[in-house]
Amino acid sequence: MSQKTKTYLYWAAIIVLSAIMLLSIYKIYQGYSVYRDEANVKSQMSVYSPNFSNSEISTDPLAEAQKINSDICAWIKIDDTNIDYPIVQSNDNNYYLRRNIYKEYARAGTIFLDYRCSKLFEDFNTIIYGHNLKNGSMFSELTKYKKSEFFNQHDTFNIATDNEYLVLKAYAYLVVNDDSKIYSLADTDSQRESYIKYINENATVLNEQIEIDSESQIVILSTCTNVTDEQRAVLVAKII
Repeated sequence: MSQKTKTYLYWAAIIVLSAIMLLSIYKIYQGYSVYRDEANVKSQMSVYSPNFSNSEISTDPLAEAQKINSDICAWIKIDDTNIDYPIVQSNDNNYYLRRNIYKEYARAGTIFLDYRCSKLFEDFNTIIYGHNLKNGSMFSELTKYKKSEFFNQHDTFNIATDNEYLVLKAYAYLVVNDDSKIYSLADTDSQRESYIKYINENATVLNEQIEIDSESQIVILSTCTNVTDEQRAVLVAKII
């Protein structure tokens, strides 16, 4: 091998390694900026979190938050977790995937209600989505419910709507694919019975202390597992 060829290969290797290093630095910064921006928005919105410890409705608990964004339709809080967020609803299930509460582009997105569902949680099954971020924000901590101990110790949580404070009881934890039956709306008695059967048969953790039937109102909290692109972690809860 000639000296000229050796020199060429040397500089080619330097260029490749430099490119890899710069790409790695960019990805690290990109990840940091996602978490930083999400934390800033969460901090700014935290002052609007409803007072769930005093849940007597005298005024709309979301009124002040809705001045920031009229798409806010609810607020969810799970004690001892990072989940304390407004919930928005748009005309589709894509708008808030990559937008924050100010409707600005944000990779962390916003917790959002399925556009097909009643914002007053009047349906048999109401579906809520949120991203799973590596820093534990958004809906990341839903995956903790896969452990029975955590599930049992955090089986009660709250959601506020325009006119009501809802108390929910965790019923089941499932891991499903993104095309799962769990994401369909069950409108008829037969669909609801089939839906409940699906939950019971596919749950990896199940709360046997409560029951759900076709007259129940249930809420589905969904996030990615970050294991495969198609896999989702789902917490099913009953409004009590």
